[in-house]
Amino acid sequence: MATRSASRGSSGIAGVSQENQQHVNADGDASQSGEEHHTQDLHILIFKGQPRDIQSTRVTNLQIKANDANQTRMTFQLDGSPGNYWVDEQRDQPSAMSRPNLVRKLHIATVQTTTPLDMNIRDVIMSVPMRNDEPDWNCQNWVGDVIDGLRDAGLITSDEAHASVDAMVNIIFRAPPPPALTS
Repeated sequence: MATRSASRGSSGIAGVSQENQQHVNADGDASQSGEEHHTQDLHILIFKGQPRDIQSTRVTNLQIKANDANQTRMTFQLDGSPGNYWVDEQRDQPSAMSRPNLVRKLHIATVQTTTPLDMNIRDVIMSVPMRNDEPDWNCQNWVGDVIDGLRDAGLITSDEAHASVDAMVNIIFRAPPPPALTS
């Protein structure tokens, strides 16, 4: 599958061209041929809300794990407050399973690349605009916007995009509802 370039916001680390980026289908086959291939796993991380775990306070992050000898991880989270959000990128993170308050780690897709630290997924994540003019926009909306961007860039399929957003919403809705207002 040919993919489009989405290199805005590059970290300056050399990646490969989008023409060398490949998507792994359900059978594990690459959609393009090439010389040497590596893969990156993309996940949604969902954490309990603080100070109270309710649907509106659940936190969503994204994580890329390079399937290299070091299992290199990059985690992306929305930071700031309504009207003043930005993306915080953290490298060399421990396994999400060891992080406190993790509710679920959802696999989005495995993307085949020609280098273990290919930056194409990262570049799409970093290029998604902040909707700081929308007061109810938050990290849950941001993850949905990133998933749409990855689909539009050809890095994940429409089926993977829909399935991952549906799974994220289902996990968020499993949080306890807000307490009922008493009069």
